Amino acid sequence: MTTYTDGDRIRRRMSVLRGRIDMGVTHWTNDAQRWFDWRHYVREFPIATLATAALIAFWLMPGHKKPQKVRLDSSTIEELIRRGGIQIESVKPRRKTWVDSTMSLLGSMLFRGAIAFIGQHLGRDAGTEAAEATEDVLPV
Repeated sequence: MTTYTDGDRIRRRMSVLRGRIDMGVTHWTNDAQRWFDWRHYVREFPIATLATAALIAFWLMPGHKKPQKVRLDSSTIEELIRRGGIQIESVKPRRKTWVDSTMSLLGSMLFRGAIAFIGQHLGRDAGTEAAEATEDVLPV
């Protein structure tokens, strides 16, 4: 029969903890690689990925950009009209439509949902690892 001293027990517990930390780091590394791999999202959420790609394409379209504004005094405007036959149109500010408001609301909801999901996932994993580590270190 082998008797263990307090030092032997502490060394054994520390060895177990080191092994669990290594496993935890490996787990977190694999999760991080999956989170930043765009193929994972295409496989898991094909419709959401397609919708996101469509929104990004819409926002990047050249016609979607704001027109350039130039401020001129009245004498410069009259001179430009006389020289080049320039036609001037008044620019009305664009009002926000219900589609703009709806898209803004949906984008905000998706962003907050994603942050909450990631926070829950990280909290659950950290809580499980902390509980397992505490069980090994504290005597029962």
